[in-house]
Amino acid sequence: MRGPLEGRPSPDWVPLSTEYLVFTVFFALTVLVGYGVNGLMNYSISLIFLGTIGLIYTTDTLYPNGQFTPFHFLVPATAMFAAYFLNLMGYQTTFLTSKEGMPHLVVSNSIRSWDALIAWGCSGIDSLIIYSVTILLFLKKSTIPLKQRIIYFVVGAIVTYFINILRIATIFIIGLNGGDFNTFHNFYGQLYSITWIVSYPLIIIGSRTLWSKIRNWKVDSKDHVGPPYNMKPSK
Repeated sequence: MRGPLEGRPSPDWVPLSTEYLVFTVFFALTVLVGYGVNGLMNYSISLIFLGTIGLIYTTDTLYPNGQFTPFHFLVPATAMFAAYFLNLMGYQTTFLTSKEGMPHLVVSNSIRSWDALIAWGCSGIDSLIIYSVTILLFLKKSTIPLKQRIIYFVVGAIVTYFINILRIATIFIIGLNGGDFNTFHNFYGQLYSITWIVSYPLIIIGSRTLWSKIRNWKVDSKDHVGPPYNMKPSK
């Protein structure tokens, strides 16, 4: 997401993307030397996670301002959901002509207005990728039946996507009120998705543990229906 248009990539992303890619290569070589080919399979999700994050930063570095169109498929829907959410909160929203393939959303209240471009990096793709890698690693090590794993994955992905929409709406509200939206966008806003991604496996574990206790309690209750055998019914 960008307020004023920027014609070049963020200078911080060039070394960051290179750092992730180099770290991925050295991590893979370390695992290969230490554990062989089987070790690469055991650490495959970690390698994919590191490499994917590096590729995301590299892509936005090489194709800034939404120039990488294959990642745009989620952007229009994300922008519309964000506008709808802001409308529910009482703000007025308007879409201007898209610039460089990015939706141009204007949010206003009774006092002022604020606008920004929504790029593919803000569409939720990055958080969905991080979510997918994290939850797949968790489900891979669990004993949850396959059908339930699929349900957990789909539900979590939907929630992850809409949490990102909440983040975008928050950025617009901060910008509209004259706050430091750049700091929130680059740092604090990421905590929305990260908090959910970290909490979701714990929610799954907690809910399954609670349901197991309830089910066992129901079974025990059925087993103890009626008076004990060593007691006589009261007259």
